[in-house]
Amino acid sequence: MGGHTSERDAPAPRWAARSGRRPSIRLRCSRDAAPQTPSPVHGGEAGSVAAVRVVAQPLIAVADVEASSRWYCHLLGATSGHGGRAYERVVVGDDFVLQLHDWNAHDHPFLGDESSRPWGNGTLLWFRVEDFDGALDRAQELGAEILEERHPNPGSGHEEVWLRDPDGYVVVLASWPAGLGDTGR
Repeated sequence: MGGHTSERDAPAPRWAARSGRRPSIRLRCSRDAAPQTPSPVHGGEAGSVAAVRVVAQPLIAVADVEASSRWYCHLLGATSGHGGRAYERVVVGDDFVLQLHDWNAHDHPFLGDESSRPWGNGTLLWFRVEDFDGALDRAQELGAEILEERHPNPGSGHEEVWLRDPDGYVVVLASWPAGLGDTGR
């Protein structure tokens, strides 16, 4: 099935055991096939399969949405796509790359626990930026805490720097790997 392997007899993943749910089929992506889905949603016939485009739009909870917006917009050379004290979209071109949400705005019980620190433990906000040198200059202007200085990542063919944002989240800035052209794909 286009690079996906059914593993009906495989043990349930840990998340399934914690949630009390057992998936009926486990799927595994392969490197040689794009994820696929039934395509009636994409204008195809029932039973046919078409590739799906997925765009990540991570959301983090922050103490001060407006201050975090200014920090990320400056760091990434981005703009505000929404604005406000409760919620913000950080936008680069026509795409929003990050959502910021006030811990206490609205009723979102799964946003996390504001009192549980460090926030984002195990989560890295990873941005591949075309203007890597400019982003490093802007990080310095912001006084960002540098966790790992600029260094090459030979496995991926890019350079990266690891920072901490004002709320304590780890942010990685990565250069555009050589040979990817303008699209980065």
